[in-house]
Amino acid sequence: MEITITLPESFVVQARGEELPVPIAGLSPEVIAQAVLHGIKQTVSDAASAAASGAYEIARKDDEPDWAKLSAAARKTWATSNGMRIAEYGAALMQKRVDALQSGEWTSRASAAPGMSRLDETIADLLATKMTFEKGTTKKDKLRAAFEAFEGLGAKVQAKVKAMAEARIEREKAEAALDIDLSGSD
Repeated sequence: MEITITLPESFVVQARGEELPVPIAGLSPEVIAQAVLHGIKQTVSDAASAAASGAYEIARKDDEPDWAKLSAAARKTWATSNGMRIAEYGAALMQKRVDALQSGEWTSRASAAPGMSRLDETIADLLATKMTFEKGTTKKDKLRAAFEAFEGLGAKVQAKVKAMAEARIEREKAEAALDIDLSGSD
């Protein structure tokens, strides 16, 4: 497949308090293609990094502690005995990342409610700000309760909330893509 893209002459890599300009113009098309494939592979595989915690949160009972409150030994034990569940959840997370890339979204924020789509989570977040919760309610539980409330709304109200959520997602995409040089030069 042949794709034409426009890249800057160079860009700056920042790591460990240091900056290094990388001259893209001096790289071969083969190296650039390999970098693209590596970047896509990295972002898709990174999406599965939360597979164990996400699978646990979906499977856990209300009286069981959150993943973050489990000891390292308890996490390891759970992960060892739930390998298939983790693999399936990881595959779903990777597919979700591929879907986001195909829709033009490079940056993805971590989900506050694993298992919810970005649209559903945004809908829930909009509604959660209008609801009251018992002190100490986790963000995940707030979002799940808010989404349940959304599902109980009439079709016209649901459509309005969905449109607002889609507009927020588009605004966030635009903000993430915004690249402004604030150094004062043109």
